[in-house]
Amino acid sequence: MFQQIIVIGRLGQDPEVRMTQSGQAVATLTIAASEKWTGKDGQKQEKTTWFRTIAWGKLGEICGKYLKKGALVQIVGKMEQRTWEKDGVKQYSWELVASDMKMLDSKRDDSGSRDSASSYSGHSYVGGYDAPQPRGGAEEDVPF
Repeated sequence: MFQQIIVIGRLGQDPEVRMTQSGQAVATLTIAASEKWTGKDGQKQEKTTWFRTIAWGKLGEICGKYLKKGALVQIVGKMEQRTWEKDGVKQYSWELVASDMKMLDSKRDDSGSRDSASSYSGHSYVGGYDAPQPRGGAEEDVPF
């Protein structure tokens, strides 16, 4: 089975980057994904869901270097549950482990033109597992 989550939202704070004992970078991001709608009573409503996100390795370094609070990003990854015990009570938390990141905000260069969005991938190492690699053979000839 395969799981892939895509989240588009804004960073709630600057990424926090730290290094593991083995020298691996890990960035922690908080992403707010909001939806707006008009209720049956005609009132405008909004709901925001916060995603705690982790980016490992080179992807984590890139997130720390280029992302800032308020940046609009698309994160692709998988949801993982962390479990720990505190004061004898089991605690649970869900994290989005990023495998790809795309910066969706456009920025102006010195000439005044806008740059397109940039994408970064962390496929060499993603949260403790090797990301699936494309298989060779006849499947490469499939047009879709």
